[in-house]
Amino acid sequence: MPRYTIICLYKQADEQALEQVNEQADKQANAYANAHNKLNITKLFYYLLNKKDGYENFYDCDLNLNIEDKVGIIRILRQLDMYINNKEIVKLMTAKELLKYQICYYAIAVIFKNSYKVYLNKLTKEMLINKYLKAEEYCKEKTENDVVRYLIKSLQNELEG
Repeated sequence: MPRYTIICLYKQADEQALEQVNEQADKQANAYANAHNKLNITKLFYYLLNKKDGYENFYDCDLNLNIEDKVGIIRILRQLDMYINNKEIVKLMTAKELLKYQICYYAIAVIFKNSYKVYLNKLTKEMLINKYLKAEEYCKEKTENDVVRYLIKSLQNELEG
């Protein structure tokens, strides 16, 4: 076998190994990001439910909420009849229903903090749940993070239009 062929084989093996390492690193990074985002969604949900004064601000990579923002988001959730007053209700929810509420709370908070805030008065519970179900169906084999992004984008498009 000529020497050139051996060098090409080694080069090809190195490229394949590098590709596998990059693929594995991407999977790990995505898994970490998804876990981090799910944690932030859960933390925001309980931040909005908590009535204690010790939780005045919420800091996230995407959201920085102060007490006035919290009051405004809770007002919108009450208008939509989605605010949970009793923490015991949360304990009785199924995991899927709890996730639905967490994602909806997060989507409303994100929209509240950007320029689409002025359109939130047009939002109805039916519109929110409908968009959530469509996002869940569209992102069936994807992560909660993808569902959140799709939900936010579709709500923004619906509210703006």
